[in-house]
Amino acid sequence: MTARDARRDPAARDDGARLPWGTSREIDRAAARLARTRAWPALWALTCSVPVADAVRAARRLRLGRWSPPDQYGRALAERLAAQDPRMADRVTEDAWNDASRVFPEAIARAGQVSFAPGGGAMALLMCGDDEGEGEGERLALAGLPGTGLSRVYSGTRRHESVSCQGPRDLIALRRTGAVGNELVRYTPGTTQILADGTELSGGRTVATAHGFVVGLRTAPVVLTGTPAGPVERTDISPFGLGRGDLLAVGPTGGRLAFGDRARLVVTDARLSTVLAGSTLPGPHGEILDLAFAGPRRLITSGAHGGLWMWEPAAGRLLPVARTDAPRLSELFSVPALRVVGGRAVEEGRPYFFDSTDLSAVPMPAALTGAAGQWATASPDGRYIVRAGRSRGDAPPGQRSARSATRVHDLRHPSATLRLPLAALTPDDVRALGALLQAPPPGPAPARRPLLELVRDCAAYVLDGHVRWSGPL
Repeated sequence: MTARDARRDPAARDDGARLPWGTSREIDRAAARLARTRAWPALWALTCSVPVADAVRAARRLRLGRWSPPDQYGRALAERLAAQDPRMADRVTEDAWNDASRVFPEAIARAGQVSFAPGGGAMALLMCGDDEGEGEGERLALAGLPGTGLSRVYSGTRRHESVSCQGPRDLIALRRTGAVGNELVRYTPGTTQILADGTELSGGRTVATAHGFVVGLRTAPVVLTGTPAGPVERTDISPFGLGRGDLLAVGPTGGRLAFGDRARLVVTDARLSTVLAGSTLPGPHGEILDLAFAGPRRLITSGAHGGLWMWEPAAGRLLPVARTDAPRLSELFSVPALRVVGGRAVEEGRPYFFDSTDLSAVPMPAALTGAAGQWATASPDGRYIVRAGRSRGDAPPGQRSARSATRVHDLRHPSATLRLPLAALTPDDVRALGALLQAPPPGPAPARRPLLELVRDCAAYVLDGHVRWSGPL
């Protein structure tokens, strides 16, 4: 199998199929075109696939007096969508999106400053400066998701190179010592425990897995593993064909790891007991600059000289299935619900986004727009999006607008479904919406309830196979 070039090969692009993940302007133009050509079934399929505020506008283009969906339930959905006020739908959607997020008045500037516990529920933050974001110190904190407070676990002048969140009360970090070398430290509210130290820890990286933590060493093909309460174990990964351990990524559920170096790409289980797939890099790729999982069975890698590649396992090997031209990218991430992967351009310092099916370049998702000078990353499972930048809308009451803020969006929060394409929603989303709508008072705000009910019912309609958008006819 050869990788398709998403920039040069038109067959590798399918802009029509990804329209539900496009901008409101693109969706409105497509809906108007389908209405002009009287492609009513296609317009109805598009309506059932886009975010609900866009679906309200699209449904109003259906001539329900002359054409209607072929089934009774679909006809009722079309009438309910068309009856909504488009401007009200936009306002309600924006308010709900804000409710599905937390704002931290801190200057988070790189992916290594945040870490999420596998399975959700908690995150760790590494913040620079004092409480005013100034000075030479650093602070480490744990935050619940959802939640309101921060549990400070460190404040001082020591520098930290990497952090991993083990849960709402445990944080693992690589901390610089006064001399040459690092310490592997466990922080909890009120306690600090040094788990290991030495020069070999310099430049290492720690990630959280479903079983605890992993520390990959830069100076040797060695990985340290452990749990917050247990011993630290040492594993030699040179038998995997690797020459270093710090270039690593954790899978969406925390059950798999990926490692790379100059010539090899390898996927293992999180306990490092089994190599699940591996590959020697093709010459055009060059040395791996960064890597990330793009789903349970997909990886993306960036080359030290540019370019982005996508890989899938097959018969114990990792095969390249797509590639595209790109600047040198670090801090790679994936957000399946937005159908994007991305990374930060090393020289430019800004994020780039690509379609997660073929790596074609795409604009910043609409859900992430609105902050100047913005930076974005995501949790390994794509549930949480981290968005940082200077924006008046991001600052909580009393926060100066000139200061940077960091917003963390939870895409599994029921209110977030108002901003997501209906085609991206899952049975779990439908169940969560049902539970929210059936909860005892006070429940959703009266203005939000009709849209939440429409999202639940439209998503169930699509999941039942009544309609599917596959692009314009």
